[in-house]
Amino acid sequence: MALLGLALALGLARVGLAALGPGSCAFLAINGQGPDSFKLVLLEPLEPGETIRVTFRMVDGSGNWVGSSSTNDLTYTADSCQLPGVTLAGVQGQTSGNAFAWPNGGEQLSNGGDTLIAVSGDDTPLCAASSEADTWGYVNGGQTALPAGLTANSADAITKGSVVSMCYQGVTSGTVADVKTAIADLGNWLVNSAGNYVSCTSPANSFTMSDAATECPTTTTTTTTTTTTTTTTTTTTTTTTTTTTTTTTTTTTTTTTAANTTTTDSTTTASTEDGDFDISGAWASTASLLTLFQVIVGAGGLQMI
Repeated sequence: MALLGLALALGLARVGLAALGPGSCAFLAINGQGPDSFKLVLLEPLEPGETIRVTFRMVDGSGNWVGSSSTNDLTYTADSCQLPGVTLAGVQGQTSGNAFAWPNGGEQLSNGGDTLIAVSGDDTPLCAASSEADTWGYVNGGQTALPAGLTANSADAITKGSVVSMCYQGVTSGTVADVKTAIADLGNWLVNSAGNYVSCTSPANSFTMSDAATECPTTTTTTTTTTTTTTTTTTTTTTTTTTTTTTTTTTTTTTTTAANTTTTDSTTTASTEDGDFDISGAWASTASLLTLFQVIVGAGGLQMI
């Protein structure tokens, strides 16, 4: 009898493309002087159906999300392949024309400085920018700690404050590393305070990076099916017991021994003279008759004739 076991191993492979993670984008602008706005650039491809959210929440000293609700996050879902160098913007009061729809009545940026954090669909921090302080560190109600996975003073975690707005004005071409280095250099940023606010007149709208991906790889689903067959062999041993019956025949031989009695007649001859009667012969005859009589009696008993 064969027992069949089936094991299915399902693997989902995103060929040539790592999942969005820290450093997949960089902020280019935060503007707290109405209308509020922001802009970021992709540093990794964004496939159709993938989502980036910009949140107004903060991170406390234990790495927990605090402050605003995630329901106030601004969401962008790619409907086509978005390559590195593409910029995505959000402007308060505009629900079309920009990547992020930002209706009136939602969260606003403080003109004394604020922080924005871009996250993936599962809340993994991708990049951040703060115009409310020069360093990262949680202050209850006023400042956020550095989101997990991001690197302070790098392209993925820019901070400069407290200011009304900050806007990148540096190079827009080169390698990915060149662009990241330029974004991390605060000397390439136009920073304005409330007293001398000047808006960005020439914000970067697109980037060309020579070593960046030029297409979105195809997501491939690989299904591996492994079939394991176990065969159990049952051996039946039949033992035959042969019983031999030996019949012993005992032959009883009855030997009948016939006793023959030999009677010897001893004849004593007496000489008579002159016609005397020979009595010894008479006695001898009588003795013979008696003997015969005994034999008959011994054999079957006396029968009267």
